[in-house]
Amino acid sequence: MEITDILKVNAGSASADLPVATVDNGDTSFTHTYGFQYRGGKATIALFSSDWTGTTVTLQAAFDGGATTDNNSTAPVTYAGEFINLTDSSGQAVTIGATGSEVVTIDIGKCMLRFKVTTAGTTPADIKISVS
Repeated sequence: MEITDILKVNAGSASADLPVATVDNGDTSFTHTYGFQYRGGKATIALFSSDWTGTTVTLQAAFDGGATTDNNSTAPVTYAGEFINLTDSSGQAVTIGATGSEVVTIDIGKCMLRFKVTTAGTTPADIKISVS
C-alpha cells in the first residue's frame, strides 16, 4: 500500500487531523472519518518538508473506526475521537518536525491511522507524507 499526500498547513497557531473525509448523511447530520484504514503489520512512514518552522506531526491510531457524527458540514479540527498517540520504545509520542524530516517504521495491528498536525509557525508548511 502506497499513500502519498501533500498537507498544506496554514500559518499561525492551528491544528488539523488528517486525512479526514466528510459524508452528508442526508438527515442534517454528517459523518467525519479521520485517518485511513491501515492493514496492520510493519510499514515505513516518511514525513518531509523544506520548512518545519513551528510545525509538528504526531502519529495516532484508532481501533474504533475513527469516525464521529455531528451536525457540522465541516469536520471539527478539535475532534480527538478515540485516537491515541503512537509511542516509541521509550514510551514517548512519535512526533515529527522538532528535529526535521524523518522516516519511521511502525508495527501495529489493523487500525485507522492519522496525522495530527500542529503549527505555531509564521509560515505555511507543505508536508509530504509517504506510507509504504
